[in-house]
Amino acid sequence: MHIKDGNMEVFDLNTKYLNHEDLNFMASHYKQDVLFANQTLDKLNDKGLEIKSISDFQQNISVPGRLKLIETTNKVGNPYLSPKDTFLFPISPKKFVIGYPDDLNVEEKQLLITCSGSTGRTVLVNKILKNYVISNDMIRLDINEDKVGYVFAYLNTNIAQILIHSKEYGSTIKHINAEHISDLPIPHYADAFEKQINDSILEAHKIRESAHLLLNEAINELYSLIDMPIVDDEDIVEEELIGEYEDNRCFILNSKELNARFDGSFHNPVSRENYKNIKNKGQDDKFNIFNLEDLADIFVPPRFKRVYTTDKSNSVPFLQGSHIIQIKPQGIRRLYDKIKIIDDLIVKEGMILLTGSGTVGKVSLVSENWNNWAASNHIIRLVIQDQKINQGYLLLFLLSDYAQLQIDHLVYGSNVDEIGEAGELIHNIKILVPKDKEIENKIGNKVIEAYSLRDKANVIENETISRLQSLMLL
Repeated sequence: MHIKDGNMEVFDLNTKYLNHEDLNFMASHYKQDVLFANQTLDKLNDKGLEIKSISDFQQNISVPGRLKLIETTNKVGNPYLSPKDTFLFPISPKKFVIGYPDDLNVEEKQLLITCSGSTGRTVLVNKILKNYVISNDMIRLDINEDKVGYVFAYLNTNIAQILIHSKEYGSTIKHINAEHISDLPIPHYADAFEKQINDSILEAHKIRESAHLLLNEAINELYSLIDMPIVDDEDIVEEELIGEYEDNRCFILNSKELNARFDGSFHNPVSRENYKNIKNKGQDDKFNIFNLEDLADIFVPPRFKRVYTTDKSNSVPFLQGSHIIQIKPQGIRRLYDKIKIIDDLIVKEGMILLTGSGTVGKVSLVSENWNNWAASNHIIRLVIQDQKINQGYLLLFLLSDYAQLQIDHLVYGSNVDEIGEAGELIHNIKILVPKDKEIENKIGNKVIEAYSLRDKANVIENETISRLQSLMLL
């Protein structure tokens, strides 16, 4: 029996579903979708399918202990990734650390599972990720290579996700433990079918790895081409500073340079020095220098009331700022497609998206898979004017430190960072473009191909997971 009474749900529960080992008697652990997941596995068992646990597939499972990381600069430390960072495209570490234990290192083909905050998200370690120090908020799960893809696919099905979330504990921040993954039930199909699933997932991740490598290759070529050092705090001569006050560096500024901005970050000597170097580089006979507005039309939709729905017949997928930098957007909701400004929200293949609020300056390309999706009004749209620049090259330059440092000094806001609701502040960002069009296209086309490979991998992965999920629900 299942009854809804206002905000309260009342339901009967068979005692066999009670978690006696954990003595967990919270009603949220036994709600309707959890019962559905358990009953689905029971039906598979009744049909003669063996239900194993993840522990039957695993070689080892562990979670690093809690510790205080020693942060340092990129010149000294090793790059560190938070759980959220492991899902980014491109991967971009925000911290560099030293003196960490070996169990923060990861190995290729290892599964990493988030165990704090947004629990249960899984990533397969590839040649890129193995070079990073990974947060202790990710469970390390070692599975034989002939089964790792199958286990990955299962962990991403709705059934597994429901069961993982049913194990969560904690009031403000949710957590799961390694044993919650080890004890997770998993159906055991014929070896031939599991091999098909396994091979498809490994194929998707091989393509995804190629996308990462190609994008990194293009990034390295851009830095090698421009060949201009990035100035940081250590490079600023002390004469420009007048001291420090409570960890804040103080500097002198000519009043003629205020430009109606009184926030210190706008006039940071580091930003000024980098901006000066970029303008000087524009005088090089190998480059042209443009304002962003000379290369692309810049557009931001107005604010609107969001109406979400699960009905696919009258809705479109809706991209938030956090989605556009993920290797595979997670938690996508659908926006009702009859709202007044829906046409302004729709994005088209070839557009460049740049976040203008919150986490400012994140950039992505609208590829074929996102064509005709909707995107938040907090995302600035860039549409290339008359093929004035290769879209891949422009995207890559905006991803680079040469553009990001320019964006950083435009940011304003106390609680939420902004760069202008209409995107007007980015109009004069300086873009260095090689005079040799062949070089520009060579670099830019690699970027476009990388995003295409990202999409191809996601299609294969999604289809494989859906295939497994559909079989479980027959």
